[in-house]
Amino acid sequence: MADLRTPDSEWILLGEFTRGIGSGDRITFTVERSGHDPTLHRISYREQGSTSPGEVCTFTHPSRGEPVWARAWDGDRLSPGILTDARAGLCRSVVVQSPRTR
Repeated sequence: MADLRTPDSEWILLGEFTRGIGSGDRITFTVERSGHDPTLHRISYREQGSTSPGEVCTFTHPSRGEPVWARAWDGDRLSPGILTDARAGLCRSVVVQSPRTR
């Protein structure tokens, strides 16, 4: 579905959200849109205290198929909720940016 090798400079930051993972630790998830294909999005994560992001998945919005999960997140119990939160944020941003709501 997606070319996961798209250079980082070609992604547009849309937003972030966090999730608690126990013991007071949190993970920050970043949602970005491709500069080449506005339906292609990706989620990356950064653990508390880490400066390097890791890949979670790429997906299309509106949905045109299944997301492509990074190996570490494929089948993880948190993955469905992370994707749901990312899609919900995209829906909110579309409403906020609509010319009719300004």
